[in-house]
Amino acid sequence: MAGTEPRVAINDNIVLNFAGLFSTDEKQPSKMPVEPLLTGREYKPIPEQKKPVEGLKNGLEGQQAKQLYLESQREAQDHQRSLEVYKAYQDNIKTSSQLQTEILKGI
Repeated sequence: MAGTEPRVAINDNIVLNFAGLFSTDEKQPSKMPVEPLLTGREYKPIPEQKKPVEGLKNGLEGQQAKQLYLESQREAQDHQRSLEVYKAYQDNIKTSSQLQTEILKGI
């Protein structure tokens, strides 16, 4: 392109290089795999779909499911422990209040 500078200085610290956009070199082919062209009677096979239950039986999916299950079990146990601690705390408050009332009645 005539009159187009491949490098443009925005300021002293920033210089934009557009040389790749204006090069007339032959372009390199893409490294991504290309699917073959299909004729009229050819078709691309649809990948076999697994049922969700079958997918969890093997591989990483099974490991992930196991990890999620164990994590949910741990959370349930933590929740149960929290309920037990809260119940004990409430019982201690009740006992403390009763003892305080008995002490004050005795005075």
